[in-house]
Amino acid sequence: MGHKIQVFGNGDEIQLKNLGSGMKNVNISDNLRYIILSSESRNHGVRLGKAMHTVEASAFALDTNLTSVSSSKNISSIAEYAFYGCDKLTDVDIYSEKNEGLMFIGNYAFAKTGIQSLKLNLKGSVSDSAYGEFIFASCMNLQDVQLVRSSFIGPYMFDGCKNLRSVTINNVHSYIYEGGFRGCTGLTKFTLPSNTYMIPDNFFEGCTNLN
Repeated sequence: MGHKIQVFGNGDEIQLKNLGSGMKNVNISDNLRYIILSSESRNHGVRLGKAMHTVEASAFALDTNLTSVSSSKNISSIAEYAFYGCDKLTDVDIYSEKNEGLMFIGNYAFAKTGIQSLKLNLKGSVSDSAYGEFIFASCMNLQDVQLVRSSFIGPYMFDGCKNLRSVTINNVHSYIYEGGFRGCTGLTKFTLPSNTYMIPDNFFEGCTNLN
């Protein structure tokens, strides 16, 4: 178990190196936007601070040593390609009651990452500008998805996630767009609320194992 570390300061970024097992035990002051937590290896995590409301476009794209991301309740949007291609990124905490303000995720924001399991609480409505496409596309390690209190499934949201096995939707989804799970050849279980609106014809295109 590592020591607790409290980080104070102003600005966009602070980097802590060689934290070892203390990576999970870092608290951030309210004035920092994010902090990079580096272990003794080259791998590192990112903690998004309370002063950060938007993860900007391509902010961490193609960071092949990024393994984890956790956010504060103040994150309202994650822009396009924010974490694109982070193939070691397996631990993403963008759910729970603390993330109830998250309204938008942009094109390819988490595409081609190493996410294994996803629990997502994404608010908003069809009037809140256009939702991104291919948000979690080609996440080849993704196996389980839970959508909680979310109001939409975006266009091609999980396109090509070939190892995705199970999807559970715990809320009525008023907006379901085309190709949401296209090419998810490993999908065997999909649970929808009984009063879900119309599902597009190609929503499950290529899901050859879905019962």
